[in-house]
Amino acid sequence: MEVGFRVDASPQIGGGHLSRCLALADALRSHRLSSTFLLGSQSKSAVSAVEAGGHRATVLMAPPGESTTNRWLDVPPQLDAQRTTEAIDTTSIRLLIVDQYGLDHRWERIVQEHTGAFVVAIDGLATRRHHCDLLIDPTYSEKPARRRWGDLVSSHTKLLCGPKYALLRPNFESALHRRTQRPGRIPSIFICFGGGDTGDITELAIDVALRLSIENLQITAVCTSATAGVEQLQSRYKARQNVDVVIDTDQVASLMACADLAIGGAGTMTWERAFLGLPALVVAIADHQVDVARPVADTGAIEFLGRLEDLDSSHLYRRLEDLIEKPKKLRRMAKRCRQLVDNATEVGTTTVAAYIYDNFSRGEIWKKNERARNRK
Repeated sequence: MEVGFRVDASPQIGGGHLSRCLALADALRSHRLSSTFLLGSQSKSAVSAVEAGGHRATVLMAPPGESTTNRWLDVPPQLDAQRTTEAIDTTSIRLLIVDQYGLDHRWERIVQEHTGAFVVAIDGLATRRHHCDLLIDPTYSEKPARRRWGDLVSSHTKLLCGPKYALLRPNFESALHRRTQRPGRIPSIFICFGGGDTGDITELAIDVALRLSIENLQITAVCTSATAGVEQLQSRYKARQNVDVVIDTDQVASLMACADLAIGGAGTMTWERAFLGLPALVVAIADHQVDVARPVADTGAIEFLGRLEDLDSSHLYRRLEDLIEKPKKLRRMAKRCRQLVDNATEVGTTTVAAYIYDNFSRGEIWKKNERARNRK
């Protein structure tokens, strides 16, 4: 069976959606399921990352002159459904995983009815309806899954909810065993704001950290090549032995494991840090991240500093100094991080891939789907 991923990545929406889909595609490959990524035209730069992972990529081009007010998409959802179904018709895709906050139950229904494919939705917002066979929600919520999603999904939709299902790469498992024991001191700070970083916020965080009175402090900042002015940023700190600006690394798990505190965004990295028990000062890069960060902050696992545009250096400095003076609080934050993922030693990606393989690529449910598709 071939699996399709409808996902996008760009400076406007970040790279977390693509990153977690690539992790899941890798895990599905261990079950001998191949993957094709269907990307909007704004995601052309992501093709190389998909192909480097050994997966296929198809760019869904936007017709000339077509526009939309949807910040997540390059075309209106109905047109996106049309071009997606046309792309699927040329493949052997039988299961489609959609991780795109601009698409909802209407898009999913069109694609499912036209292609007969199973639909799996990845959504951590719980703000829109879905017409899907399986929903994966890796965010933290105090509400039980069925209550959180209510009538946003069918009673027949299977739910895998909670940070223990976060789609992380398997190298986080090995990094967990090598991680720094969190003593409550801060000799090492990890800074990363993901694909939505403009460069200015990383520079601000580095400069604030350098003002701290910490002996032998080591600062590691991770950026992507899409970050504005990243070469200048790297050049600026080149002479400083205690500052390392890393671009496009696949060693994020190892770098996090060596850190004692993180400063970053509230996207997918929230669950990466939680898995490794890494306390963090967190800002919302996008509006939807506010609702992700606040419940996590309520558990004591992170400190939420608000929206990116509201952050200033003096506020960040005060919050860092406060943590330096409270080692017990740092140790408690690390413990709460691990509790968020139920102290798991296996990444959620492995569990989700096995569930998809067992429930959607084998047995009677698969045969039933094939018969329905063939009748079309």
